[in-house]
Amino acid sequence: MNTKTSLLFSICIWTAASSCCFAATMPSGTTLIVRTVNSISSHQKVGRTVKLEIDQDVVINGKVVLRAGTAASGIVETSVGDVRRSNALTVNLTSISVNEKTVPVKTTGAHEPQLAGSHKTGRGASVYVRDYTFPHNTRMAFQLAQPLNL
Repeated sequence: MNTKTSLLFSICIWTAASSCCFAATMPSGTTLIVRTVNSISSHQKVGRTVKLEIDQDVVINGKVVLRAGTAASGIVETSVGDVRRSNALTVNLTSISVNEKTVPVKTTGAHEPQLAGSHKTGRGASVYVRDYTFPHNTRMAFQLAQPLNL
């Protein structure tokens, strides 16, 4: 490979890499939609790590800063599996994997599945649901409590 071809090849590689991998700050209040990779039972132990994925591209100032499918992690914050308390299942987003680095995330609060806690029956009676599973691919929305530097 001659010098001119080598230089052109290097520029093409740098341009391709920089178009998808640039520093960005996501402001607090940004909503991140994730989905579960595996099912999560209401009996999971508090503190268990759960696998999540970014569900849709996140765009800041016209540029995609997180692609759909980006790996993320969460934690079970409350569940009926907690021997000291009996709470509905809640999961919180804790980190995102960006460019092979784990970036910690602070959100405004945990997500509770729609079926968690009590719900209304067809006749309008409230029923507390203790045993349920968050199926894989369940979508959850989290709001950033502080800016996230990628």
